[in-house]
Amino acid sequence: MKPKSPWILPFLLFGLLPCGGASTASVESSVSPEVSSEPLKPPSSQSELSSEEAISSTVSTSNIEESSSSVIDPATLYDGYYASLVSWEDGEDLKNQLHNIISGGDYRPITYAGSKTNWASNIAADQDLYDYAFVDGIYSAEPILKSGTQTKWQREHAFCASLMTGSLTGSAVNCLGRATDFHNLFASSTNGNTSRGNKNYGIADKSAFGYTDRTSNNGYDGYSYDEKTFEPGDKDKGRLARAIFYMATMYSKDTYDEKNQITMKALKVVEDPVDFVAGNDCKFAIGNLSALLEWATLPVDLLEYRHNESVYSYVPELHSDPANNVAQGNRNPFVDFPGLVECVYGSKKGEPGQLKDYISSYEALDIAEESVRYYAIEEAKRNYDEGAVFHKEDIHVVGVSHSFVEEPFTDFDVEGAVDGEAFQEGGIQKITVKTPLNSITYEVNVATDPIDSATWKHKVTGKTGDGDFSKDYSGAGTDNIHDFGGVDWKVWWQEGEVAGNDAKGAKFGANANNPVKKIIFETVEPFAFNGASNVEAIYLSGAASSGKSYDVTFSLNGGALATTKLGYVDSKTPLLIGTAVEPATSGIIKIEITNITAACYVNYLAVHAS
Repeated sequence: MKPKSPWILPFLLFGLLPCGGASTASVESSVSPEVSSEPLKPPSSQSELSSEEAISSTVSTSNIEESSSSVIDPATLYDGYYASLVSWEDGEDLKNQLHNIISGGDYRPITYAGSKTNWASNIAADQDLYDYAFVDGIYSAEPILKSGTQTKWQREHAFCASLMTGSLTGSAVNCLGRATDFHNLFASSTNGNTSRGNKNYGIADKSAFGYTDRTSNNGYDGYSYDEKTFEPGDKDKGRLARAIFYMATMYSKDTYDEKNQITMKALKVVEDPVDFVAGNDCKFAIGNLSALLEWATLPVDLLEYRHNESVYSYVPELHSDPANNVAQGNRNPFVDFPGLVECVYGSKKGEPGQLKDYISSYEALDIAEESVRYYAIEEAKRNYDEGAVFHKEDIHVVGVSHSFVEEPFTDFDVEGAVDGEAFQEGGIQKITVKTPLNSITYEVNVATDPIDSATWKHKVTGKTGDGDFSKDYSGAGTDNIHDFGGVDWKVWWQEGEVAGNDAKGAKFGANANNPVKKIIFETVEPFAFNGASNVEAIYLSGAASSGKSYDVTFSLNGGALATTKLGYVDSKTPLLIGTAVEPATSGIIKIEITNITAACYVNYLAVHAS
């Protein structure tokens, strides 16, 4: 980390974009629609491989009907997970054997909320295939930024938490098990999750009261619903149906919820729609069996396969004691062997069978193949200031094998930006990464105002209304701790008071007779916001009083990066000052304003980080 020349620009602060700017991705690939990341604007799907080289990307029960037996011994698949399952007498026997497998072994229930909300499990399980800044959420035609938790995406229970526990979700998830099972939890659009509520999945009736259609791409994406039934887009139907059948198999025994004092009965999938009833009178069932069986014949794609693998093996860091961090450790057998749904719940439930007669998703998706299946953006810089230089190294691309092993890949071309050249215009711009197998287009925000493109920013408000210093602060000479936009800062000034606001910012000190003399803004902990912790640049906007200028020093981890002047432009215009941090470094940020001889105005604090 080396000191940088300070950056200064007078500007008017208005029309700021949301923190972090815009970022979307699309992809052109030989991968079929069942495997593609869902772009914000669906791209024209242009294959760069011949039809003979096209990638196998889905497995459905149609694959099973066409083949008499599995090529690979099922006992050796999935690390021998199903080695004990050879044959069954009927569907009930198969269901019991599957229950014993998936509820035993390394299975461990993991937390949904608790002291730390478990977004991590779905971020890992539902990560977009082609751009790792996004999740591929159900009910959505667009990929959703990972950082948009709660506001943009939530965690959806395929088998509604209320219908299977007798408690509303907020209470149900306090009991580890059926309501916290991540085979049943999917990243979903917030709007879709809210619209569903606890409706049963099924075919929405277009003629029914309250029918709403929010599908796109001829019903492939989005969702529709009527007063009682919620119908996801075709893209999501298969994985949601298989999740429900998993739940009815996994939780096929009665259990007691001590926290809510409810005996939770074995889960069932029934034909008639089920309404929520609280407590022990709950039906512990979900309806529309026929529709779910039909949906379960739809293909298993790479997203669903990876979700299954991730729940099985991913260890979220949720506890202060690492020993308590565990993977859920079990698998969804109806993803691994899609044809087994019919054997337990459908037309074959009265028949005997053998596992070797069913093709696995491992085989149909060609997971054993070691070659690269597609390329993905692992990481990319998505916010630039106007005049900033683009470097090809700003994009990290990986080749992803059939078994999801990743290797760095640098031999790609870029369209939409030139390596070593500056962005000359502001606004949203598209950059396309072209690889031998697929092309990925993502968006960057080129901002004329560095605060506009900041990873984190906060408008400082004074002692008025709900301002930062309107109440609950200690005053001069002490550290005042404030939550500024999700980051805790210590604010210290030498003497005097914080007054109100004007166009230049929050006013520290009344006038030349009562200056605060010195102000320090310092993060309580090393800077971290929405997963970004390596500080790339630090900014402050504000102003001195007319005819005055004050010294401002930017520091990181106690080391001064740059010192510059905070001056005066006019009665309405704040001045922007700041410094870059090279290389980007994590740590405690400190901004110190000294030699204050009159009123000092602070408008925005902002940080660029990765």
